Amino acid sequence: MDLNEVNKYLQVGYGYIEISREYLSEYKGLCRRVFLRKNEIQIDFTDENYEYDNEETFYFSYSDLDEVIKNAEQYLKKSINQWENYNIRPDEFYFERCENLNDSWEKFFRDFYDRKMYFPGNYKKFLIKTIYSTALFLGVVSPDDNPDSVEKKIDINRDLLNSTYEFDKY
Repeated sequence: MDLNEVNKYLQVGYGYIEISREYLSEYKGLCRRVFLRKNEIQIDFTDENYEYDNEETFYFSYSDLDEVIKNAEQYLKKSINQWENYNIRPDEFYFERCENLNDSWEKFFRDFYDRKMYFPGNYKKFLIKTIYSTALFLGVVSPDDNPDSVEKKIDINRDLLNSTYEFDKY
């Protein structure tokens, strides 16, 4: 891939380009997908049930495309010429089988809550897509909370959670 190909998809095509799909050993059965947008890096974590909203998405905003490229290269530890263009191969999507996806998601959310996730750097802002991850980030809920408690805490703090989803630092 090169800058011309990236620009083609951002300017003329889809408005995004998917540059990475990777299964992470620390989260068995989860796939990390990395997309570039005009001034953003988008990172999705998903599993084989992704069509049913089993996905966590984070957006990292930058001042311009050069910053997006530079930080994506650093994050992926690959230069632009080593990236893949998954927009042209959308059907090549196979999930690793996992005996217990719940364990992987529990570890994922624990690591997110404990600020142990590896994300791109040097962003101006980052955005959390889901209300549960926002609640974890703000400390409204904990990965140790039972589902009923999580639901109650989210309901009590719904106004805060609906208005706070963009942050300066992870």
